[in-house]
Amino acid sequence: MTDREQLCKEFTELTGGHWHEWKNSIGFTHRPNPTYTNPIDVLGIMKRRDDYRLFKTKIGVKYDDGTFMIAFKYIFEPDALLRAAVKFLEENE
Repeated sequence: MTDREQLCKEFTELTGGHWHEWKNSIGFTHRPNPTYTNPIDVLGIMKRRDDYRLFKTKIGVKYDDGTFMIAFKYIFEPDALLRAAVKFLEENE
């Protein structure tokens, strides 16, 4: 398993999902595991959580007018948001 696959597995399991181990078996299809290649997929899962407001403060910037923006590094750096979410979930278990 690659480091990225491990990260996806951890996020899936920490958010209540099930990671499917691939096994060769004739006539049996496996459901593909999520890849989280788009940060919006990670954000969508995190938004459904009760602790999203706390997570949001860790990854973004809140302006005086009350608007919020995710820090650019979490969108433009590959897997940065996924890593931040895994770290947040592990620390808040």
